Amino acid sequence: MTLWGPNAVNGVISIATKSALDTQGVLARATVGAQERTGVVRYGGALGDSGGYRVYATTADRDGTPDGAGVPFPDGAFGYSLGFRADWSGDSDGFMAQGEYFRQDLDSDVDNGGHHLLARWNHDFSGSSALQVQAYYDSSKRRFPGVLDAIDNYDLSVQQNLALGRHRLVFGGGLRLTHDLFLNLLNPFVLDPPSRDLWLGNFFVQDTIALSAKLDLIAGLKAERASFTGVEWLPNVRLAWRAAPQTLLWGAVSRSVRTPSRIDRNLILPGFILGGTFDSEKVIAIEAGYRGEPVAGTGLSVSLFYNIYDGLRTTESVSTTSLLPVKLANGLEGHSYGVEAWANHKVLPGWRLSAGVSTLHKSFKPKPVDSLPRAHVDSYIDADARIGWAVDEDIELFVAGSNLLHKQRDESGDPNRGQLVVRRIAAGTRLRF
Repeated sequence: MTLWGPNAVNGVISIATKSALDTQGVLARATVGAQERTGVVRYGGALGDSGGYRVYATTADRDGTPDGAGVPFPDGAFGYSLGFRADWSGDSDGFMAQGEYFRQDLDSDVDNGGHHLLARWNHDFSGSSALQVQAYYDSSKRRFPGVLDAIDNYDLSVQQNLALGRHRLVFGGGLRLTHDLFLNLLNPFVLDPPSRDLWLGNFFVQDTIALSAKLDLIAGLKAERASFTGVEWLPNVRLAWRAAPQTLLWGAVSRSVRTPSRIDRNLILPGFILGGTFDSEKVIAIEAGYRGEPVAGTGLSVSLFYNIYDGLRTTESVSTTSLLPVKLANGLEGHSYGVEAWANHKVLPGWRLSAGVSTLHKSFKPKPVDSLPRAHVDSYIDADARIGWAVDEDIELFVAGSNLLHKQRDESGDPNRGQLVVRRIAAGTRLRF
């Protein structure tokens, strides 16, 4: 998880597209069905002697899915996209740029639209050192009656690869700015403020150490900071053993977090939901797996995982006398585990069979509340005193004081239910009859 972007908690979706150099010429495709019509047109051409480009357009028209009574539900949609990609490579440099504009209109009077642009430059200093710089911008808007939800992302990342003997180092950093806007006239739910800039930055380093010809140790650490939270430390340790030419066994332990979103911190429903101090959700992931070819022509991959979660999102009452209002808090903990496996077998040169299975078991429960995980009380020194005078065996006069060094102080750290301890001085007498 060291090299992945922010909030890589429950998995990462990696989408790799072909270079424009590999998609030259014309491609057209169309499908027609009872509930769906789609079409794609693509053209690719050359850019000089070492570059290429492609442009494309897609469209899709899908009917609504039927409800329990067989009546079409208003989730049908018509959409299209227009995009391009260009690649160029030289002796020691490579450059890629791609962009897209898309729009989708739903039967339920909802329309989505947006665009993005990405550029990446790679430079090979030598056979043992390479640099990658990437920047992207994306913008999307979602509109339906009474609501506008818009977001713009700006992202810059730098990564350096360096080989030093038995070590293969990867290090770098990234910075992301998110600007959002949420206007809601449909119901009382609002974000306060309705628009805000959020920053997220990180630095990372990862080292792949060749312990032997068959055994590699991969150790990495990322330091990540977001607008709503302090620095989060995200370590990752992996071990990979090539037991045979076609057999790899591996294991890993990682820590990741999901940083608070605007909804977690700034969602307001007057009288019902208050803005809170929601913290990051945390997970420790333990994994092990096998990948290889147990028999000729058969590939097999098996992964087992056990995830330990802490601080998952819950709603908690802020009053001792009523259920409302509530705020979003980190009151849930638990674990999940399972297995993912896939296999393929080459029956004939033109015939391959594939099969896979995935299981997931999970268990979550509220965290104990008596531990007061968010309460904080500064250290303090205080004093009590008592002076008494026994007038005789049956009469005593006294003066006593408690918490004398502070006029008042906090002893619970709970701003909603805690009470302050105050200085007290009293005089009295004790009589025996």
